[in-house]
Amino acid sequence: MTLRDFLLVLRTRWRVVVACALVGAIAAAAFAALRPATYTSHVLLYVSSQQQSDRDSAYTGGLLSEQRVSSYVELVDRPSVTAEIVRRLGLTLTPEQLAGRISASAGADSVLIDVAVTDPSPAQATAIADTFGTVFPELVARIEQPRTPAGVVPVVVSPVEPATVPTAPASLGAGSSGLLGLLAGLLIGLLTVLVVDLLDTRITSRTRLESAAGRPGLGDLPLDRHLDQRPAVLRDAPLSPLAEAFRALRTNLRYVRLGGGTPVFLVTSARQGEGKSLTALNLALALAQNRQRVLLVDADLRRPSVAERTGLTGDVGLTTVLTGQSELTAVVQSWTDAPLDVLTSGALPPNPSELLGSDEMRTLLDEARAAYDVVLVDSPPVLPVADAPALAPLTDGVLLVGRHGLVTEPQVRAAVAALDAVGAHLFGVVLSAAPGHDRSGGYGYGYGAVAAPTAAAPAASEASEADTAALPVMSPSGPVTRTETSVDHGEGPLDGDSRSPAEKEPDAVDAPPVPAELRG
Repeated sequence: MTLRDFLLVLRTRWRVVVACALVGAIAAAAFAALRPATYTSHVLLYVSSQQQSDRDSAYTGGLLSEQRVSSYVELVDRPSVTAEIVRRLGLTLTPEQLAGRISASAGADSVLIDVAVTDPSPAQATAIADTFGTVFPELVARIEQPRTPAGVVPVVVSPVEPATVPTAPASLGAGSSGLLGLLAGLLIGLLTVLVVDLLDTRITSRTRLESAAGRPGLGDLPLDRHLDQRPAVLRDAPLSPLAEAFRALRTNLRYVRLGGGTPVFLVTSARQGEGKSLTALNLALALAQNRQRVLLVDADLRRPSVAERTGLTGDVGLTTVLTGQSELTAVVQSWTDAPLDVLTSGALPPNPSELLGSDEMRTLLDEARAAYDVVLVDSPPVLPVADAPALAPLTDGVLLVGRHGLVTEPQVRAAVAALDAVGAHLFGVVLSAAPGHDRSGGYGYGYGAVAAPTAAAPAASEASEADTAALPVMSPSGPVTRTETSVDHGEGPLDGDSRSPAEKEPDAVDAPPVPAELRG
């Protein structure tokens, strides 16, 4: 995972991280506030050997003391010690409870034992530590007692100095505990979102969509919650972010070179509900607003939607032509003032896949190439039925739409494999419902209105073909690398607008691709 992927994950699931951090901080602060403060008193014990008559004996005694220290540390919380302390001080604690408040530590090669006693009362902690400094040496003396009356105790333990009364609590306060809880919760939240992201195969960014498809991204279509009420975004909300994104997609498609002639694009998706029909509809409208002669074909013979969304009749259409009942020119319908014709689905047939892959469909597309500058074909999703793979080889290329948070990486890979298996050219992918762009109005930095053309603007249409040739273009196997705003050079069917910029209507002005910081 790259840093950019990590930041995208945080942007998508930052609420989880914040929630974990807040829960950790509140829980730690509440625990610290409800728990009584505790104080710790220390007593330092010195372990010494009695065998020091000469240098060799002193060395041997020192080694013996070091060896005894580790064993003595294990004895500090034994019942024989804690029970005696409880008896002498008259504590209400049981020996087992007192053992939980006593701990000991010793350094390597050291003869010192540091005993710590923790108690809610600083005075009682000090009394227990002082009493321990008396009781424990007595226990060691009994253990090390020589077997003969004349023998010498080999090792003795004695306190170095009396225990001191602690003045500050050893436990953390609510503020410090809350800070530690915040950091712990933050870490848990980050680990949680990373693990969830690794296990979640849904497409959540253009990067993941491009990686799953193995094709470049041609555009991001921002989420628009009013899309059901206004499916023709470029007509009903021309200044919305989604309308600008469709213009950016149109601009990127201008540089797809297909070897001359009218291009026929198939718009599809891996599964249902990803916005392929809305993408085809608005992309066709965007191209037509640029004065391209566009034909939109509803080839979804399973669940057609173009007629309903455009308000056109769907009784006659594609199937009427394919079955020989009518000619193409007799059933196409004009829609809007732009040069956009629509071929609705017509009556639903029992054999959609056979019709879409037939010679009659090939003849229809050839006839459409001769009459239009661009042909967009809306087909069913790739995975549920075989219609799109049957139709794709008859077109020049495929645009695969993937919805953010709906389609999964395995589904995208399966759709691409199905298209590759029939020799279809998948030019690129389009991410729909990309988050972070859902706004009701235009851009806040000046794209809400189109400025009047200047006197120098018409000169842009007279740019030489050498200027265009100097810019890299996208082939079926390569990404789009040119993303400047639209300038007509008369280079192909997608560049056929011969008007000057001063003659164009405001909503026909090409917008640049969606800025990188706004992409999902």
